[in-house]
Amino acid sequence: MREPSTLTSTPVPGRDARRADQDRTLAAMHDLEAALGAAAPGRESSWRAAVLDALVVLDEATDDEYANAADPDSLLSDIKRTQPRLRTRVRGLRTQYAHLRQTITSMRAELAKPDDDGTDFADIRQRLAWLLTVLRHQRARESDLIYEAYYDAFDTELSLDHDPTLGQPLAQQTVRQSRRRTRSPDDFDEDVDLASPVTSDESPPFRALSIDATTIAVSGEVDAYSAPDLAAALADPIVDRVILTEVTFMDAAGLTVLLTAHQSRPQGLTFCSPTRCVLRLLHLAGLCSTFGIVTS
Repeated sequence: MREPSTLTSTPVPGRDARRADQDRTLAAMHDLEAALGAAAPGRESSWRAAVLDALVVLDEATDDEYANAADPDSLLSDIKRTQPRLRTRVRGLRTQYAHLRQTITSMRAELAKPDDDGTDFADIRQRLAWLLTVLRHQRARESDLIYEAYYDAFDTELSLDHDPTLGQPLAQQTVRQSRRRTRSPDDFDEDVDLASPVTSDESPPFRALSIDATTIAVSGEVDAYSAPDLAAALADPIVDRVILTEVTFMDAAGLTVLLTAHQSRPQGLTFCSPTRCVLRLLHLAGLCSTFGIVTS
């Protein structure tokens, strides 16, 4: 067995903080879901107020969680210091969480404004449901990363008794795959997080190539770092077809760019041959029927 890195396998202050933060955020998410699920017709004002109250709690909880995750004693900071090959993924998680924080704050400000035109509760439900889906996906990716870091450092699987905060089934299922080879989307079974990134040390770079005046082909990882490049490639409104055959990973940042571009076009976007990781993300977000999808 190889020598473990300096990553500690014993409880550290960051673990307790992470557990408390996640419990508080999870409770806030449940409260928001309950508020969104309440009847709205005929009581739009009180429904909107209840949703706003729940969103304020979620905003505060995620703000504390985001701040604590950046603390030098946090688990993510420990991984970033001691696991060089995982540093990019730590930065990616923090960047995506920052985007989520901005979205939550923006939605809170929007709901706090006087509603003179009537509450479109269906639209609010859809947008906040999407936000909650992305937040759950973010938490699962963080659990996967932490689990993988400890697995890699100590050649052992972390059980639920070892650290309840790592009790996400996704984390265990992902790391049990062969972490030393490049995995295509077809390597996964239905229970594995198909939106998690390829874990080889050399992931394919992001590219967005123009095929013709109306079509671009996207390949590699579409995340918070490459999303601005994807947005630039979709800046021309004449582009209405996106080939996704070689996309190996996509997160909320990439999906947000696609959704924004889709909504800005009268005829929307058509996705051509999206990989399973893209389809799974669309399914999780409830957007499969929103886009035109051509699978062959």
